[in-house]
Amino acid sequence: RPYFAAGSGSLAAPATVVAVDRSLSLGAPGQWAAAQRLAQAAVDGAPATHLVGVVAFDDRAELVAAPTMDRAGARAAIAALTPGAGGTRFAPALA
Repeated sequence: RPYFAAGSGSLAAPATVVAVDRSLSLGAPGQWAAAQRLAQAAVDGAPATHLVGVVAFDDRAELVAAPTMDRAGARAAIAALTPGAGGTRFAPALA
């Protein structure tokens, strides 16, 4: 469970952050389409009062859409992702 130091930053509303695995294994037939579909569903299913952000990860993590109320922007960030050549490491996405 991540913890943040007081004053380390604040958001205007609660946030849902969708983590998308873009490692090499997601390049297998059907895997990437399924991952994108599930990520899009997570954006769509986030509470209406939440900001939504997107983190893509393999052996490192990258914030591809900062938390925002713009669901279309989060969905576009997911649509623009592609699987890479890195391995799967969950820790960077959760840090």
